[in-house]
Amino acid sequence: MTGSPQEVIDKILTERALFGIDLFMGQIDFGGMPPHMVGDSIDLLATEVAPAIRKELALPAGPAA
Repeated sequence: MTGSPQEVIDKILTERALFGIDLFMGQIDFGGMPPHMVGDSIDLLATEVAPAIRKELALPAGPAA
């Protein structure tokens, strides 16, 4: 998914509501983005997107939290 952290959060929650998904598998493009952008993407997923999804769905924090 592309967009700001909030846009990604909204997309994941919308897909969950529409399709009933309970698993999100993201793939980072190691071949097309500079390494610092890959790291930034992973960092945003871990620090902003995942915690917001867990909070919204009242899920326990993951092992890295």
